[in-house]
Amino acid sequence: MLRIFTCGRWNRRQSMNLRHLKSQLIVDEGISLKTYRDSLGKLTVGIGHLVLLQDKLRVGDTITKRRCDKLFLEDIGIATRSCKKVFCNFYELPDDVQEIIANMIFNLGEKNFRGFVNLIDAINKWDWKDAAGHMKSSLWFKQVGLRARRLCERMMKVVC
Repeated sequence: MLRIFTCGRWNRRQSMNLRHLKSQLIVDEGISLKTYRDSLGKLTVGIGHLVLLQDKLRVGDTITKRRCDKLFLEDIGIATRSCKKVFCNFYELPDDVQEIIANMIFNLGEKNFRGFVNLIDAINKWDWKDAAGHMKSSLWFKQVGLRARRLCERMMKVVC
């Protein structure tokens, strides 16, 4: 099992299963070694990687599988650090909740995720049904479609 290194040391409760999360994100984001414009017109490549100026890529450019994996590791590192910023007890949350949050932050970014004030409050209270309700009532739920429904259903099924 691949683990994400955090806080300067390895700890079972301070990491998550990266392979499992990656497989979920491939389902949700897709994987493309050729750069393309996403539904919002943003240049994208790999596993939902938003192309930045420093990536030096244009529409139609192709990357290697190795570069795709490198970009993913960088992006998921950013997402998991954001998870820890939003939830100081992130690694104490149930595994499914960690993966749902990481998936949403990977998709939305930390800044946009922080707009889900009621969802964050419900998660901090460990109220999974309320959290799922806030996910379902959001504009994100309407925009993202199957991904949002699947994550919402997972949240409803969380048991502690």
